[in-house]
Amino acid sequence: MIRRTFNENKSTNLAISISLGLAIGAGIGIAVGTATNNLALWMSIGVGCGLAIGASIGALIDNQKNKKNLDLKLRKHNTYGAMKSNIPGKANL
Repeated sequence: MIRRTFNENKSTNLAISISLGLAIGAGIGIAVGTATNNLALWMSIGVGCGLAIGASIGALIDNQKNKKNLDLKLRKHNTYGAMKSNIPGKANL
């Protein structure tokens, strides 16, 4: 049995973002390349930019999810031992 050592959600989000960036970049590159009659140049520029933008968007999505999970963990396990006061006018410790 193969043991997976990576987070499946992270790799899936990143793979989807990269593939969408590739498709969009290739489409834009083909459109501009056809209009300027220089398809090879603009297709490579579009694909390169699409991959870079897709990878950065995928990393951004993963970082936002990790930040949200970290905030939830910190709220669940309060490391400072602070207690909320139910008495009006009394400050929370």
